[in-house]
Amino acid sequence: MRIYIDGSCRPSTGLGGYGILMIDDKGQREVITGTQTDTTNNVMELRALIEALKIIKDRQLDRHYNIEIFSDSQYVVKGVIEWWDKWKSNGFKTSAGATVKNLDLWKEIEKLKNNVRCKLTWVRGHADNKEHNEVDKIVFDLTDKKDISLVV
Repeated sequence: MRIYIDGSCRPSTGLGGYGILMIDDKGQREVITGTQTDTTNNVMELRALIEALKIIKDRQLDRHYNIEIFSDSQYVVKGVIEWWDKWKSNGFKTSAGATVKNLDLWKEIEKLKNNVRCKLTWVRGHADNKEHNEVDKIVFDLTDKKDISLVV
């Protein structure tokens, strides 16, 4: 199973959103989205991964599929693959000595990823990856609403 995730925040609307595009080995597709106000782009990128990991765990998808999650966020991918162990051993401080931002979300990711089996891969955003471009458009359309009061 391939899972494409993306998150974004549009200052023009004050709305952030995330999108998840899941494609199984038969080509069946499922899209999951969510929105949040008063957020940041990085929070929405993290939220996309959290929600994807929750779906994998709750549906026990990793028992039936080899799963690869694709994200265009180096913040997310490097955070999970490269930075987490350093942050943890450093008392959740960055190399510059600052407290890791969005630590509550990072800790949620750590707990979830330890309970599921999947691979996280970086893909170049806005490039030639058709499925990632699709999830990017879903998130853009979701966060480009003119009347955010209609979003539940």
